[in-house]
Amino acid sequence: MLAHVSAIAVAFAAPIVQLQPDASAVAEEPGPAPTDQAIDRDRYERLTVPVMIDGQGPYRFLIDTGAQATVVTHRIVDDLGLPRRGQAMLVAMGSAAVVDLVEIDELRFADRAITGLLSPLLRREHIGADGILGLDSLQDLRVLIDFRTERMLVADAQTHDFPSSTFDMITSRFGVMFFEDPVAAFRNLNRAAQPGTQLLMFSWRDPAENPFMTAAEAGARPLLPGLPEREPNARGQFGFADAARVEHILSESGWQDVVSEKLDVECRFPLSAMDLYVSLMGPVGYAIAQGVDEATRERVIDVVRAAFMEFADGDEIVFTAACWKTAARAA
Repeated sequence: MLAHVSAIAVAFAAPIVQLQPDASAVAEEPGPAPTDQAIDRDRYERLTVPVMIDGQGPYRFLIDTGAQATVVTHRIVDDLGLPRRGQAMLVAMGSAAVVDLVEIDELRFADRAITGLLSPLLRREHIGADGILGLDSLQDLRVLIDFRTERMLVADAQTHDFPSSTFDMITSRFGVMFFEDPVAAFRNLNRAAQPGTQLLMFSWRDPAENPFMTAAEAGARPLLPGLPEREPNARGQFGFADAARVEHILSESGWQDVVSEKLDVECRFPLSAMDLYVSLMGPVGYAIAQGVDEATRERVIDVVRAAFMEFADGDEIVFTAACWKTAARAA
């Protein structure tokens, strides 16, 4: 579908916790320093990136901005003797499975190093590569994939000096809401876009239209007094909930023909994965990951589990993701 696109800017934001609540995978350097990395194609014409694990490799990793966790395969574990550190529930679209976790001291790609990862272990034949770079390795970054030169650039879209008139498509899936200065970011991207370049992005609508996304906070707030309040238009998940404000931001930064369209998507995941979801995702998961005592953690999960039962349908959790699909065009 995107074969005709020669350069795509992809913006995304990572979840704020890891697979394991007490894991703290962090980059060696604070802030997203620009990195430039050549990419390869595997036999299925998928883009892969060379990755070093604990100083060994390179191994070929796919990039998946929809995967929460970085995944490794048995080949890497067998090569390096990586220690196993328990198990976790791996939740995919329509399925879930218990998998082993392995400990990685250092994962390095391009000029970036991530330390202290706990990664799910999968079979290579199931993913067709040595591993997958997920959002725990790509957190707080913006990725440019240039198909003409087969290179990947990791940089701050607000300030990076992109070549002028380069992109012929710019897309973001739930990432633009995290820009500190959205006008500056979109102005910079507009400068880098060719005339007529399409901007296509997805963001969340109002919290009131996404009750599943706020149910955990409402239930857990009495037990977690430090849980932050949602502020309208603040940087974060619902920062672009006001379509009129978003259209103004884009117009102010030089984009034309801005159109926002409501998009409702039914989402499902196994009811059996609910406790894992509660303890890992969103502000409640982040608060738990910061180190609450075990009694409080169990009480929070019990309360939130009960709050989420209104979304239960048999052995699944079913909810509607209320989103905006926003399109614009560079002058």
